[in-house]
Order: sequence, then structure tokens, then C-alpha cells
Amino acid sequence: RNDLLSLILFAASPLFPAIVIIFGLAGYSLRIGSGIFFPAAATAAYFAVGTLLLVHRDRRIGKTRAVLLCVSLILNQINTFYYMAYADDIRTVLFFASWFLMTAAVVAVYVRNIGLKAVFYTLSGCLIYPLFLFFLFGGITANTVVVREVSPDGAYCAEVIDNDQGALGGATLLNVYREDRSFTIGSWEFRNGEKTVYYGRWGEYRSLCWTDAGHLMLNGTTYAMDELYP
Repeated sequence: RNDLLSLILFAASPLFPAIVIIFGLAGYSLRIGSGIFFPAAATAAYFAVGTLLLVHRDRRIGKTRAVLLCVSLILNQINTFYYMAYADDIRTVLFFASWFLMTAAVVAVYVRNIGLKAVFYTLSGCLIYPLFLFFLFGGITANTVVVREVSPDGAYCAEVIDNDQGALGGATLLNVYREDRSFTIGSWEFRNGEKTVYYGRWGEYRSLCWTDAGHLMLNGTTYAMDELYP
């Protein structure tokens, strides 16, 4: 019973990467819009559990649980890294980044082994640096969906994406996925079989259309769906 809250913090830390990996193995890619309900609710629950630990009088904890709490420091940041790769809104990333602060406080209170804390605080400190660089320069790259077209039979969806990298230039991407096998939960869109069909220079998009249910044309070049999805 004394270790239950600690185990909840540990189990919550790799939850988002686990979702991405499991659905990835099933052939789904994840796209997250600007919805903040999930990260806000998850962060509120995480901080509630952490607060209960901090105000709990009995702070005895076994060696195994102490290690798990320390490991969760790193898992918090891995969780944030994963969310950075899929979220369109930096505010949602900040919610997950704040988990580290709560976990660091819990570890400081519960873990008495100075060497163990030093090792994991150091490792976590190394991971904070790339997080800081992302928040400092993350706004340089922006992806904008220029046009989105669904095939006449509703089986496929094509998107032209303008990848603006600021002074570094940019690119034009054509992504295709199975519309009939994809689904949406809130601001999370799980796309089946998403592929980048074309990657070219920035700003070169002229036209996109479906000539029929199985053939897509971008700037005069035709792509056959039976070749992309044999």
C-alpha cells in the first residue's frame, strides 16, 4: 500500500511512448492537433498523485521502488520527447515537461541513497538540455497543410504539407494514408499506412487532384495507390 502511489507515477511516465509504439507496430501513425484536454487532465492526475506522496506521513520505501522512482525521472523526459514529435501546440508539450519537477521533488523526499539520486539527477540533467533547445528554437520549423484531398471512394487521403524551416529554407511533402482505416479520438488522429510519397523543394506545390479512386496527381505527376499499397 505504501508503494502504490510510487508505482502509479512510474507506470504513468512511459504511457504515451507505449501508445505510440504499440499503434506503430499495428501500422498506425499518430497526429496530434492543438487540443490540450488530454495533457492537462493527465498532468492534473499526475500532480495529484505526487502531492499525495509529498504530504504522506509514512515515507518508508523499499529499494526497488526507490530505483523505479529515480528511473521515472528519465521516463518523464522520454515521454516529453515523444510528445514533442507529435504535438502541433507547444503548450501541450509544456504540460508533460512539468512532470519532471513533481517527480524530482518526490525523489528528493523519498530516496535516501545519495549516490542513486546523484546518478539519476545527472542523467536527467543531461536530457533537460535538448528539451531547453527545443523550447528555445522549436518555433523555427512549422508544418502547414496546404491542401487535403480524399479519394472518390473514401479509401485514401492525400495531404500536401508546407514545411517552413525559416532561414534554413523548407520543403514540400506529399503524404498519403488509408482514410477508411483511420480514426480520431479527440485531438488525436490515428492514421493507417501513412507514407511520404514525395519530398521536394519548398513552395513548389501547384495542384493536387484524384484522377480516379486509385490514382493521385501532384503537379502533373501521377501516383498509383496499388503500387503504394500492394
